[in-house]
Amino acid sequence: MKRLALLAAILLGAGTAPAAAQSYHDIADASAEADGFNGVMLVGKGGRIAAVEGFGRADAANGVPMLPNTRFETGSVSKWIASIVILKLVDQGKLDLDAPISRYLPDYRADTGARLTLRRLMSHSSGVPNQILAARKDPATRGIELDQMEAVRRYASGDLAFAPGTAWDYSHSNWLIAKAIVERVSGRSYAALVDRLLVKPLGLKDSGVYRGDSGAVK
Repeated sequence: MKRLALLAAILLGAGTAPAAAQSYHDIADASAEADGFNGVMLVGKGGRIAAVEGFGRADAANGVPMLPNTRFETGSVSKWIASIVILKLVDQGKLDLDAPISRYLPDYRADTGARLTLRRLMSHSSGVPNQILAARKDPATRGIELDQMEAVRRYASGDLAFAPGTAWDYSHSNWLIAKAIVERVSGRSYAALVDRLLVKPLGLKDSGVYRGDSGAVK
């Protein structure tokens, strides 16, 4: 199964009796029975981690158990990572949230590039249609790896669904454009930027950006 990068966290208040820290087993067991929970549960009291334990299977088909150090895919949590990278570059004076994206991607279609900004892309108020959604339903697109600008040309260059700032639509295509911008401005790949700006400074040992099958990531 695909593994999502998050922990089920139970934070116990400072006044909670120590015995209550053991109740996470009951919570996890009940969730596993009712909802088929597979994941990692962290129990903390104040600033102290009391327990971290895996429950269920990381790979049900092959009987691989869930462990405390099992790696997960983050899904749309990655949009927060992209936002941090963008705002880091804003702090460095390399990006302006309210500048037209044509400043950074002069080869993007001129009619909409002059109307779109990073602020609109990041807030899903750009009007860029979610072409990725339709592409994912096509078996022929599975496993294809594209550079960021080619992905933008294929899946983030459609006619605007609404005027920027007039409505809201959760569109993954916004982030294809945003990542292409940070790559163009920085001269680095998006994965390299995440590594330099977040992974290494925070000392993250099991975090990063992958392409293709996450199960093959070492």
